[in-house]
Amino acid sequence: MKNVKFIITVLCLLVLGVAVGASKIDSLDIFKKELKEIGTKVKDIEQDKTSRDVVLEIGDEAITLQRFKTVGAMLKTEDKNKITDFIVKHVLIKKLAREKGIIVSDNEVKEYIQQIRTFIDNNDKAKEKFNVFLESFGFTEEEFWSSDKTFEIYKSALLEGKYRKIFREEFRNKYKDKTSGEIERLVDKRIDELIKHEKEKIKVKMYFDKIK
Repeated sequence: MKNVKFIITVLCLLVLGVAVGASKIDSLDIFKKELKEIGTKVKDIEQDKTSRDVVLEIGDEAITLQRFKTVGAMLKTEDKNKITDFIVKHVLIKKLAREKGIIVSDNEVKEYIQQIRTFIDNNDKAKEKFNVFLESFGFTEEEFWSSDKTFEIYKSALLEGKYRKIFREEFRNKYKDKTSGEIERLVDKRIDELIKHEKEKIKVKMYFDKIK
C-alpha cells in the first residue's frame, strides 16, 4: 500500500474533523467529487519518477516532492509558498511540543483510533463518508486502520493536540468570559508567534526548481 495514499487520506480525515462526522461538507455528491479530484492528483504523484527528490529542508527534516505535492493536493493549491508554510508550521509545532516534554504513548494512539472507529461505526453520516474514503482509495477498513502510517499520523495529531491544550487551558483560566472560538483564536495567535520566533532559529531550504 503506497504511503502517499495513507498520508492524503488521514490528512483529509483530520481536516474534516477528527472523525469525519464533523465535516462541514453537507453534500455527499460534492464530497465524492472532491475526493475524486484528490485521488487523480495522488495517482499523478505516485507516477512521478522524481517523487523521492528532496524539495524542502526544515532544519534536519527533509521533505520529499511526494510529500510536498500530497500536501498541495490536500490543501487544493499549487502555491508553493502556501504549501511550504503549512509544512513548516506543522514540523515546528511538533518540534516545540517535544521541547516542552510532551509525549504520546502508543497506547494513547490506539485508544484515540478506537474512539474514532467507534464514533464512525455509531454515526450513519460519518460511516457513509468514511466508506467513500475507503472506496475512493481502494482500501478495506482493516487495511486503513492497521496501517503503520495511519498510526504515525494520528500520533502526530495527538502531539499537536496536547501542545494546543497547554495554551487553551492557560487562556481559559485567564479569560473566563471568552467563548471557545475566541480562546482558539488566542491559541492560534500564540502558536503563530512561537513559530515565527522558531523560524528565525532554523534554516529552511527550498528547492523549488525541482517542482514541476
